[in-house]
Amino acid sequence: MDKKIQAILLSVVSQLKKLNWKLSDEWAITIKTDGNVSISKKIPVSGNISDQEIHMSIPTYVNFKLDSTDEITYFPNITVNAQINIDGGQLEDVEETGEIDVAFTNDDYKHATKATDAAKKINRNVEDFINTAFEKYISNNSDSITHQN
Repeated sequence: MDKKIQAILLSVVSQLKKLNWKLSDEWAITIKTDGNVSISKKIPVSGNISDQEIHMSIPTYVNFKLDSTDEITYFPNITVNAQINIDGGQLEDVEETGEIDVAFTNDDYKHATKATDAAKKINRNVEDFINTAFEKYISNNSDSITHQN
């Protein structure tokens, strides 16, 4: 992997750490060999079933890399994985893959603001996905969920 692209990836990961994302134990190996980094975070969610409020945190895992079709412009690409389960409901695996709307070039390793912008967009996209998946889960399982206070 190109050292400048690796520097961009590390810069974005550094900003994600400021947003409470944690690096996997093998991040140093995967960034050099596979060009990606695995990160995780517990995403807080809430919802309602009848008059009961449900609050929980969903452990969420993201594989993050930079993709390019022309080796000039690079886009953050993420794969999000999580499991949602509430007492009485079905265990549900949720996954989403997509590009984040921030473009990097080889020289952008010098520009910290782009890395900050990318990290915020990644964080927001993942939180939005998990919250939407949780709302759908509650809707699909509302008849069988038993919530204990």
